[in-house]
This record gives sequence, C-alpha cells and structure tokens, in this order.
Amino acid sequence: MIPAFTIPDPITATLGIAEPGTIRTQPNPEYQMKTINPDNVVKPASNYAQGVIHGAAAQRIVISGQLGLRPDGTLEDGLEAQMERAWSNIFAVMAAAGFARENLLRATIYVTLPGQVALYREVRDKMLDGHLCAATYIEISALAAPEFLVEIEAEAVRE
Repeated sequence: MIPAFTIPDPITATLGIAEPGTIRTQPNPEYQMKTINPDNVVKPASNYAQGVIHGAAAQRIVISGQLGLRPDGTLEDGLEAQMERAWSNIFAVMAAAGFARENLLRATIYVTLPGQVALYREVRDKMLDGHLCAATYIEISALAAPEFLVEIEAEAVRE
C-alpha cells in the first residue's frame, strides 16, 4: 500500500464558499462557451475543441494539478484509476466553488507512461460525459513522486 499524503481541508471549509447551486442566474447567450473547430485547421483527433470562446464577464477558476489521490491521501492503483480520480478531484474543486462540469474550459494532462493516449481519451470521454473543452495531452518523464502517473490541471468559467 502506498503511504497517505497530507491533504488540506476542502476548499469549502477553508474559504467558506457557499454550497454549489445556492446562487442562480439566467444564462446570457453572449457569455456562454462556444467551441471552435475551423475548417482550415486539422479536425481534432478525438473529443476536444481546437478553441473555446467565453465572454469576459465571468468568474474563472484555475485548478491546480490534481493527482490520483483519494480524499484520505492514499493513491489509486494504476494509470486508469489515477486518471479517473484526478478528474473526480477536478470536478470536486469545481463543485466546491459552485462550478458545473459544463463550465470546464480547458485541461492540461501530464502522463508519465508513454503510449497511453487511447486510454486517456477513453477515460476523458467517460468523465466529461459529452462535454467538449480545449485539451492538451503531454507525456513527461516524471511528476513530483514516482508513484504519480498522471496530473491534470484545469480552468473553468461561468457567468
């Protein structure tokens, strides 16, 4: 078993953020996200957008790189489980700040095992459940600890 890592208190406890969904606004079409895949640029190789436009009158959250760590600080076993947990952690941070999955604007994925793009796409498509965002997949030699196989950082916007 991999030892536990120290995890800070949830963002809702440390920042006193209201529960998701407590503030509701009417959507403004001017500020909704729009995906861009122009005809004069190669078609995306899978389910992502070449660009995403969002109006400037919005709240923005930048989410630090998330690992495959469970809330108790233990690490998920294997790349697929770590990918799923990292995405779940992204969505947990977003939800704590009142953001929904559909607010995800972009993600950068760092993977330490070469040749895993097909697995990444499968997990991403399952976790995003049809939502498209801008995405970059990068294979690297290592993360902060050798046990960490994936790290995902993200950005989301909402009115």
